[in-house]
Amino acid sequence: MNGPPSKKLTGWLILLIILLGPLSFGGSARSLSVIPQMYRPHFAVYPSLAGAITAFQMLVGIGTAVWAYTAWLLYRRAPGTLPRAQAGLVIGGLLKIAGSLSIPLFGGLPAATANSMLQEALPGTIGSMVMIGIWYLYLACSQRV
Repeated sequence: MNGPPSKKLTGWLILLIILLGPLSFGGSARSLSVIPQMYRPHFAVYPSLAGAITAFQMLVGIGTAVWAYTAWLLYRRAPGTLPRAQAGLVIGGLLKIAGSLSIPLFGGLPAATANSMLQEALPGTIGSMVMIGIWYLYLACSQRV
């Protein structure tokens, strides 16, 4: 059975593990419980909204699980797992972004409402993509990871 990591964890790597693990899990758990309750009163008017909420839950849930696995890989620091951690960072992030866009794109909401939701989501989506890119570069370039 593997014990704790053989190499000492550094500050930036610890931050990334915390972001991908507990913080991502906590934020996603809140979203996965609050968002469906928010939209439930509108299911009768917009029948495809229930499917969009299900897609949101699946994509965000799987993305969160991928990020938790990535955090575990980074914590373990086993030889040869860095490419899987890099892929997990990108795939988990893309799944979570796709999940956040599923409601306005597939919810069957009026065009004005969907466009407004997409415009509100744009800064967060860009920020997420930048964050994923920065952490990917950190994993690719850091000599200590």
